[in-house]
Amino acid sequence: MKLYGSRKVCYCWEIFLYSNHQNYLSKVLNQSLRKRIEIIS
Repeated sequence: MKLYGSRKVCYCWEIFLYSNHQNYLSKVLNQSLRKRIEIIS
């Protein structure tokens, strides 16, 4: 039970890190796209 619990925590942590990473990537992409749009217009 203890092993399963710690595994579950690790799994949740991985999802947390992954979602944060995705958010960071999308923010960076949005910023670069905005800069390009500003340069074009």
